[in-house]
Amino acid sequence: MHADDLHLVERVTSGGLHMFTLAASAQDAADMALLFVDPFEVAAKDGPVQHLTPEQISQQNVGRALGEAIDNALVVGQTVLLADTPGPLLTTYATDQALWTVYVEKPHALTGIEARPVGKNTLRALITKLFSPS
Repeated sequence: MHADDLHLVERVTSGGLHMFTLAASAQDAADMALLFVDPFEVAAKDGPVQHLTPEQISQQNVGRALGEAIDNALVVGQTVLLADTPGPLLTTYATDQALWTVYVEKPHALTGIEARPVGKNTLRALITKLFSPS
């Protein structure tokens, strides 16, 4: 967030191109981010939450379904709020059939990592929450 009523949204492509845009609200910023992380609109249905540890992630022991989503992702997104205090991080994996999220509540925490397939409303809520810290 750049100011209380102004959000700077940056998109960085895999080729290193940086694109910037401004949004007047967290909801507008979230709507823009949705276009970037789910361009094929595959976020269709919420699935069960899978709790992960940092060790599982570093050892790539995340389960078959999430592992397949990671391996077959057509679009990978990382949404993070840049702030003085490190905050949450949302990584998305969009395949040709579904969109998975991995939400990290706090960097280097031993808990607070949740993975799941999501629908569009849940994806929008997760991104909006990230852009609207309390």
